[in-house]
Amino acid sequence: MSLEHALLDAPGDGRYLADTRIRRHERRNALHTLHGLMELARHAEKRPELLAASPGIPLAKVSDVIRRVEDPLIRAQLVGKTLAAGERGIALRLGPGSSLSGHPERAGEIATVLGNLIDNAMDAVACFGTPDPRIEVSFRDTGCGVELGVTDNGTGVSPDLRELIFSRGFSTKRRTGVRPRGEGLALVRDIAGAYGGTVEVADRASGGAVFTVRMPLLYDIGRSAP
Repeated sequence: MSLEHALLDAPGDGRYLADTRIRRHERRNALHTLHGLMELARHAEKRPELLAASPGIPLAKVSDVIRRVEDPLIRAQLVGKTLAAGERGIALRLGPGSSLSGHPERAGEIATVLGNLIDNAMDAVACFGTPDPRIEVSFRDTGCGVELGVTDNGTGVSPDLRELIFSRGFSTKRRTGVRPRGEGLALVRDIAGAYGGTVEVADRASGGAVFTVRMPLLYDIGRSAP
């Protein structure tokens, strides 16, 4: 399932992709997911010549993602973002103990949230010239939903901007005209909020930012969790 098809199943009859700016913004997520699927296919083939042609992600890291993330769409998104981060000189890894078993009913939306949080973190560590740029992704099954965390060692988010950064059209990054700015975090909040979920941003203890999203998406809307 593509990210676009997954989003068309989102609450509001696909209102996210009805917005041209969001469609343009989400092309990068879709491209990274495609690259992730291609890398996973190379891994599944187990042919030395294909693995040798890998664009840079260590085989052990692909195997680690496969072992800890069961859903194919979320898995592909994470592998694709790892490739994209590596191309920018950024180390992206899964946090200790992080795993996501099963197939969440809204996997496409989880992948979209994850993709936008990682993109935001990549921009945060790259645009400000962070030495040794690193991003850590965490997953936790809460029993009635999913908790996602994305941590970076960038400059962090000033307390007076922690609400503004989720406003559509607001961005601290330079506008280039190539890709709409100020859409990703607003989309994250929209998707989480549609299910009664939450998005929080806090300081990383040793510098940087921690974004945490709680999404009760393992159950159909209107059906109570056991």
